Amino acid sequence: MAKTNTINKLTNWLKGPIKIKYLNTKLKLILTILIIVCAGLGGWLFWQNRPGGLLASALITSFQAEQMTIPTGVFIITDSLASGGQAIMLSAPGDVSGTFDLPSSATSFSIVAKGGASCTSSKGRNRTKSVQTVTVLIDGVKVLTTMVASTNWTVYSGNVNLSATSHQITVTYTNSMTNCAKKLYLDVINFYGDTVPTVTPPPAVALSASPITVTAGLTSTLTWSSKNATSCAPSGAWSWSDTMSISGGSVSTGVLNVPSTYSLSCTGPGGTTSVSTTVTVTSKNTTPPSTMGRFGYSTHIARMGDKAAYTDFASKSNAKTIRDDFAWSTIESTHGKYNWSSSDNVMIYASQRNMDVLAMAGYTPGWARDPVCSSSGDKCQPSTAYESAYATFVKNIAERYGQNGAFWTANPALTYHSIIAIEIWNEPNITFWLPSPNPARYTALLKAGYNAIKAVNPQIQVISAGLSPYGAYGNTMSSRMNPLNFLEQMYVAGAGGYMDAVGFHPYNYAAGRTADGMFAYHVASAWSQLEQTSPSIRSLMIKYGDASKKIWATEIGAPTSDGITTPDEQASFASKSVAYWKGYNWAGNYYWYDLREDCTDTTNTECGYGAISYYNVSKPSYTALTNSFK
Repeated sequence: MAKTNTINKLTNWLKGPIKIKYLNTKLKLILTILIIVCAGLGGWLFWQNRPGGLLASALITSFQAEQMTIPTGVFIITDSLASGGQAIMLSAPGDVSGTFDLPSSATSFSIVAKGGASCTSSKGRNRTKSVQTVTVLIDGVKVLTTMVASTNWTVYSGNVNLSATSHQITVTYTNSMTNCAKKLYLDVINFYGDTVPTVTPPPAVALSASPITVTAGLTSTLTWSSKNATSCAPSGAWSWSDTMSISGGSVSTGVLNVPSTYSLSCTGPGGTTSVSTTVTVTSKNTTPPSTMGRFGYSTHIARMGDKAAYTDFASKSNAKTIRDDFAWSTIESTHGKYNWSSSDNVMIYASQRNMDVLAMAGYTPGWARDPVCSSSGDKCQPSTAYESAYATFVKNIAERYGQNGAFWTANPALTYHSIIAIEIWNEPNITFWLPSPNPARYTALLKAGYNAIKAVNPQIQVISAGLSPYGAYGNTMSSRMNPLNFLEQMYVAGAGGYMDAVGFHPYNYAAGRTADGMFAYHVASAWSQLEQTSPSIRSLMIKYGDASKKIWATEIGAPTSDGITTPDEQASFASKSVAYWKGYNWAGNYYWYDLREDCTDTTNTECGYGAISYYNVSKPSYTALTNSFK
């Protein structure tokens, strides 16, 4: 009865006693309300059936882009809006790939990506915008091709029919304009399908030691972590502390004299997981090597926050020697007071990894700088009054780190790798010797340093400063001098009897030059100036009675930044330069510059020399050098 009354009232309201002119207004109001209700219901249904929605298939796995195989040219970036705070960046054309496991069958997927702003051609009225396209293949089958026009993180989805097993995914990025340098940023790939029963996993437990091998009397650091654990119990050589967190941490093993195994068992709702690690202990060696390692890297250990991992990159690539800075300006910043912490670190990390050290001794502390320098930097030449102070500095290096030196007495457990060679300064023929190159002044410093080092130990080799490339013979300006001219004037000043080898930096790269092109003859090529030009480093050495001495390449390399050299050409140059170097009877030590990229600015040449990227990703040159250093 109530329902009938309601209908009658609505009919009467529509028909009268209301004026007919208001009928359209009321109908419009009712229709508007119906449209809003229907739209809301439809939107709700659409939202619930979207990928991952309540009525759609459930999310069964997520695949982070940074978990893929990262080829050359693809970089991991940080982005606070990305899943996990990281994503990857691709340049066109480019692709990344990876494998993933599905816990159950998948019926749909989505990717989260964003592109750079489109490029526009400059053809008057016929201007066109670049089209950025991403293509997804799973197990070799294309499942999605879509334009990526948004510069914000955007979800792109597609349908699949994948079984609960392992699959291969490839994501390819292209740009319709070959000269358009825009990037694609890829965050995460999600798969949706049938839900699977919840299974409580056993605890995930990790335990490691660094270093894994130590000399007797040294320590290692244990690092552990666990998830889904309610309790953990140590065993073996490891004693647990109540202050240690079950979830993870690190602790020193203490001094080790015998091989020690450390075990950790963690228990949780899903069961028990046990792991162990063994630290190998080797006996200490107090006999210095009869010869010095020949191939290695120029490094900057003192600057690094991850000194152990950084130095591991060198040792794991078969390097037997490193060249590092023994900075006069840092060690003796106050006249007569020495702080050896930076150079001690170099010796500790190198010796622990069975590598020899070439100590590059420079540059000038403030109290010893020549007053003619307008700059306050340490690349100023020492005042003539303080050349003897430099001689004392290198004498102290020889005494502290040479055979039976104070450093070895204080560190008896280290593998004995006493200093065998010291390089007197670096690149004095360019802006590392201010106010301008001065071969006579440099030679005076070389003589003073040579005499001081030989007074400590005649067996320590004195290497003249590695000279930088600068044009052809005869090219000289106020701030730079061709290395051949500089060496010639060194000999005229009497340098011949005061160096055991000639230091040189045979860089010979140029923008767009291939590896073979870097070895091609050119009058201004530092590689050609080794022995092919007239004069050459070798011809000058022969002319002035140093034919029996060798040339040390205390720096050599080619940067991949600033569009100069591709990673593959850098690798080719690395392997070929080592092969050539091994074939020269006058070639001494070889140091690739440098071990790891120092910065990320791709327009800065200095950022691209490393064999390891700034993000600790091996470049092709690292593999090439690892194989060549054998």
